[in-house]
Formats: sequence, structure tokens, C-alpha cells
Amino acid sequence: MLFWLGLFMCINIGMLVRAIYLGMEVSLPSERRALLVATFPTMHSRDWLELYKAATLARHEPGVALLKIGDSTDAVHILASGSVNEIRADGTRLHRTASAMWGELSYCTEQQFDGSPCQIVTETTATEIVLPYPILKQLTARNVRLRAAMMEGFVRTAGLKHGLLLDSGASPHGDEKLSALESGYSRDMCKTAP
Repeated sequence: MLFWLGLFMCINIGMLVRAIYLGMEVSLPSERRALLVATFPTMHSRDWLELYKAATLARHEPGVALLKIGDSTDAVHILASGSVNEIRADGTRLHRTASAMWGELSYCTEQQFDGSPCQIVTETTATEIVLPYPILKQLTARNVRLRAAMMEGFVRTAGLKHGLLLDSGASPHGDEKLSALESGYSRDMCKTAP
């Protein structure tokens, strides 16, 4: 009986130590923390570190097409630094800065889209974080907290990308700009319904 009590106590202590460890924040460089806040504001720093370690970084020179109209995506791409232009099929051009992402809607809908409705071209030297879909599925299958924060970030990004969300200082009428600082998205002029 003492053996089983001791075993259960050891298991419980181990689970408690693990829960405390996973709940503790980790130190991040300021640029990486700023990117975390801009992309996934509800994500735990330990989960962001796990996501970042699983990703690959790609650096591109100005004028490189990262995505073309009609292309399929196989990864979520997060712009870590620099800026890109998003050119939609209707000719609309959006200037996108750090924290912008693409490929997230295809991931959420399990690639039910026929192809990209826009072209992404680097405007300056840009660095992107690339998270392949299979890696994301593995990470989120074993970490519910990471999955919830990631999905919340995807919803925010989609809302900003498609003009469903405006910055907090925007008037409900007339021509307004999307928030470039918080979201990484800006549009020269955005007409809203009166």
C-alpha cells in the first residue's frame, strides 16, 4: 500500500512540476516578442517559441514573387521583417508589413481553395517565417493552448486582410486607412458603407 501511495505521489508531483514549467513565460528577444503580439496576441510565449523553432526562415530580395495568382499554398507564411505588396486579381494593391501572413485560410479550410486570389511580391528585402501545414498539424494535435491562440490569430488576420476590421480610431463613414502598426496591413483608401 505504501508503494502505491508513493508511486501516485511521485506521478502527481511530476505532473504538477510539468504544469508549472509549461505555464511559465520564456524570455524572447524584443523583435520576436513584438511579432508574437502582432500576429498571435493571446499565444503563450513558450508556445510561440515552439512554433518558431519548428519553422524555417526565408530571406528574399526586393521584387521576388512569393505567391502568384492561382498558386496553392502548403505552408503558413508570416512576414517577420520588410514589406511586400499584395496585388489582387481586380488590381487592388495592398502594402503589407511585418506580421502580415498568407496561407492561413487554406490551412484552416484544409486547402479547399482553388488557388490564391492575389500575388505577393517583396517590396524591400523581406524575411518570412514558413510553417508547413504538416508541422502545424503535429504541433496543434498535442498542444490545445497553441491551437486556440493560433486560430484566434488567423481569424484576426483574415478580418484585417479582407477589410472586415478597421483600426479602433476609424470613423464608421467615409475613407479610412487600415491599421498598419497593429496588423501589418494598410490600404491607401478603404471605403466603408455609410
